[in-house]
Amino acid sequence: MCERLDRGTVRGEATRSQSSNRKGIMTDIYESAAERDLHAQLMQSLAAETHRDINEVQLVYERAYLDLSGQARVRDFLPLFVTRRARSMLDPRR
Repeated sequence: MCERLDRGTVRGEATRSQSSNRKGIMTDIYESAAERDLHAQLMQSLAAETHRDINEVQLVYERAYLDLSGQARVRDFLPLFVTRRARSMLDPRR
């Protein structure tokens, strides 16, 4: 299941080089700047919690986001589920 975005990118197939900004955050996958900022904060927290490099956390987090956002009918809890999935991928002992 892929969803075409406004800029011609297909959700679920976007690559980091296609849509990264200067900070490396993929701007095309988020629906708004506010959503992007929320997820950026969650990535920072997750990096601190897991003692992982932010770039590694970002890759894992954005993959989890892409996997889950395509299936989400209600987006209110998406940050929670994405964070949980990324955390489990970064620290399988949890």
